[in-house]
Amino acid sequence: EGIRVYYTYTEQEALFRYRDIDGTIKVDYDDKGWTCRMFKIQKENPLWHSVWTEGNRYAFGFMIDA
Repeated sequence: EGIRVYYTYTEQEALFRYRDIDGTIKVDYDDKGWTCRMFKIQKENPLWHSVWTEGNRYAFGFMIDA
């Protein structure tokens, strides 16, 4: 549990898809170059997500204790 921070790098189309707290599936497209995302992870409310990319996508993540 905690706050997750991810920095991603891509030069082609890529996206991050996740289920919002209300159950809606959201799609967030990566910027070309660097993108940063931050979200909270909780045991009682797991975050469903998936990633798609047209080419190479590098992800660097870490957790901040909450």
